[in-house]
Amino acid sequence: MTETQIGLMRFENWQRWACGGEQSIIMAHYYPPRAAMAGQHVSSEVWDDDIDALMPIDECDAQIVEKMIVNLPCHLCHAVRFKYTGRPRHIGMPWHVINEWVNQAAREIMARKFHVIP
Repeated sequence: MTETQIGLMRFENWQRWACGGEQSIIMAHYYPPRAAMAGQHVSSEVWDDDIDALMPIDECDAQIVEKMIVNLPCHLCHAVRFKYTGRPRHIGMPWHVINEWVNQAAREIMARKFHVIP
C-alpha cells in the first residue's frame, strides 16, 4: 500500500468523523439545516442488508487529519473538503485536477504525520 493510498484512507476516516456525530454540528455551516437533518434520518420501513458495514471511526486520527488539512495550502485544503464534504464548491474545476490535488494532499499529510501543529 502506497503513502497516497494510506493518506486517502485517512481522509475517508476523517470524512465519516466530519460528516456525522458531534463533529457534524461543528461542520454544520457547510450544509443547509434541512439537508443535515435529512441525512441523519433512517426510515424504519427500509431494510437494506446489502450495505457493507463501515469501519469504525478513529476519532483521534480524524482530529489529527483535521489539523493537517487546515495547515495545507489553500487549494489542497479546499480540494479535500470539496471531494469529501461537497463544500466549498470548485465551480468549473475539472475533476481530474481536484483528484490530483487530493492525492497530493494525501501524500503531504503522510509526509507531515509527525509534524502536526497543535
